Amino acid sequence: PRLLKNEVLNAAQRRVSFTNFDSVEEIASQDVQVTIEEGAVRVNVPVAELQVYDMIGRLVPVTGLTAGAYVVRLELQDGSEMFTKVVAK
Repeated sequence: PRLLKNEVLNAAQRRVSFTNFDSVEEIASQDVQVTIEEGAVRVNVPVAELQVYDMIGRLVPVTGLTAGAYVVRLELQDGSEMFTKVVAK
């Protein structure tokens, strides 16, 4: 996949975006995992902010998600941001 200048792929081949180049190694070392369980977004690390978008780009609630693909924007505790696509079954 073609990446933007502020993006890298993590070990799970998920696109990770960052706002500060010094944060890249820290994001990669955190092994951030985002899943959808029982219709709700779950993240394995503490986050400062979490937003979920449908594939049209509309902001949707983080719970009550139906089957489909979503883009999740995370702001981590250190201020760095990441975006990842997740699928609810």
